[in-house]
Amino acid sequence: MILCCPTCGNSFSSDTEDIKCDYCSSDTEILISDEELSSLDKNEIYNISEALKEKYKNDENLKYSKGIWEAREEKHRIDTANQQTQEIQNKIINHKITTGYSFDSYTITSYISIISGNVVLGTGILSEFIASIDDMLGTTSSPFEHKMEKAKTLAVEKLIIKSVSIGGNAIIGVDFNFFTLSNNMIAVSANGTSVVIEKTC
Repeated sequence: MILCCPTCGNSFSSDTEDIKCDYCSSDTEILISDEELSSLDKNEIYNISEALKEKYKNDENLKYSKGIWEAREEKHRIDTANQQTQEIQNKIINHKITTGYSFDSYTITSYISIISGNVVLGTGILSEFIASIDDMLGTTSSPFEHKMEKAKTLAVEKLIIKSVSIGGNAIIGVDFNFFTLSNNMIAVSANGTSVVIEKTC
């Protein structure tokens, strides 16, 4: 069954009645019985619950507290936003990426889309000057290399974020294109295919 608090509108599933609200400690009432639940589509239960609890939001309900109700709704919005942010961060952290076209112990179940992550960075006059001297001497340019690595890292981060946003959990066939632009600028484009993979047994 689903219980609801007439004071703050907090609703939750329970196996027993007469349970205090875990938000404001007020008494709760049955919002949807077990019998009613069995006849409902699981995907619609939340929307139906939200609609049914509106009956408590009026002055005829002596237990109703507008302040507590609105505070609970705001807390719910914040908690939901934080949860969604954490879920996205976890997806980004756990996102798999390869220059190849497969992952050991995983099967590709869906090919979503070809994606790109593009970054443009300024090299700076000093970095370019050092690079030109090192070029003449045949040595490497650390400041310039660091800029390139930074641009490459940022391009990969953008690539992963784009993949997550379209429902992917991995990227295959990753490659990079580097461009030098005017005004001491460099551009890096990371390209790949966003896919969905599943762990094989």
